[in-house]
Amino acid sequence: MTDHTPITDFISTTALLLISLFLIRKLLILRQRRRLILNGNLGNGYTGSAINPNSLIDPNKDAVEQMTKLLEQAGFHQEE
Repeated sequence: MTDHTPITDFISTTALLLISLFLIRKLLILRQRRRLILNGNLGNGYTGSAINPNSLIDPNKDAVEQMTKLLEQAGFHQEE
C-alpha cells in the first residue's frame, strides 16, 4: 500500500492558498467600493473616465488648481 500523504498535503495546501488569494482579492475590491461610496463617487454615474479627455492636453489655471485639490484630497501633497 502506498502512502498518499505528500500528494494530499500538496493538494490541500494549493487549494487553501488559492482560496486565500481569492478572499484577499474580494476584500480589496470591497474596500475600494466602500471608499468610493464614502467619497460620494459611486452611484452618481461614476465611470472613472474623463468627461472631455481632449481638454486635458492643454490645462488651464482652473484645471491645475482643481487637479492640485484632488491630489491633496487623495493624500498627495506638493512641496514648494
